[in-house]
Amino acid sequence: MDHVTLTKGESATSPKRDSVKLRDAALFKGRIIALVQAPSNHNIWYARTYGTGILKSHDRGNSWTNANGNLQLNKAGNLYVRSVAVHPDNETIVAIGFGSCDENQPQSGLHMTHDGGKTWRLVCNQIDFDGKGPSVLLGEVISFNRFQPEMIAAGGESNGLFQSKNGGKGWQPV
Repeated sequence: MDHVTLTKGESATSPKRDSVKLRDAALFKGRIIALVQAPSNHNIWYARTYGTGILKSHDRGNSWTNANGNLQLNKAGNLYVRSVAVHPDNETIVAIGFGSCDENQPQSGLHMTHDGGKTWRLVCNQIDFDGKGPSVLLGEVISFNRFQPEMIAAGGESNGLFQSKNGGKGWQPV
């Protein structure tokens, strides 16, 4: 979660949620690491998982679909998403950091989608999202600037903080 908005007054009631369907639960392999709600559309949620990659819900988490698109699984058939951020004004623009360390060969990178997870493009391979260090459970960090969404910050385990000032097209160390 990158921000919380609190409003004084009565809280709105949440809509009734159905339980997660068994067929959808198999996608999680039992390990959801984090949930991110799209700021521009509260029905859209993304789940960062341990092994299954990125999952997407169009109905506030009642049902889930795989949103890995063209992302490549590791040798063991897994995809470890270390961080996820959703554009503040457009729920189809998402940035993820993913990676793994197979046989001491780190594979990691920062990828973005502009179609809600159907296709992904590697935008930076300088940030280490391999999950080898203590941040493996907490995730490395990616965040859109909600006031200037073309500015994105991302930090990995050991290579430091990087910033894009053009919506993810180019990245520079900070």
